[in-house]
Amino acid sequence: ASEGVSTQDIIALQKHILGIKPIQNPYQLLAADVDNSGSITALDLVLMRRLILGLDTRFKAVPSWRFVDAGYVFKTPRSPWKEAYATSVRLSNLAGRAKVRFVAVKMGDVE
Repeated sequence: ASEGVSTQDIIALQKHILGIKPIQNPYQLLAADVDNSGSITALDLVLMRRLILGLDTRFKAVPSWRFVDAGYVFKTPRSPWKEAYATSVRLSNLAGRAKVRFVAVKMGDVE
């Protein structure tokens, strides 16, 4: 669960929380919310540190990955938690190929 999560992610999250360099990308914002609170706080930072230090083996409040429909355009990119974006697709009566595109978001990997 910690693959891809590094000290660089913690530094980026600290800069965001302190207002030094806010995260602008909605996918990175989703990745930073590892406590699933709908915002980015110091608790997210603590949970990321615990994962990197090996005190936790995974984030308990979120799956390791989230998926967002690649065609989705965030209406409020700085608050992506407040939107109901598609995280799955249902395919039925397939007769040939189907093309489905999602953006994979590794939780905690904000850099």
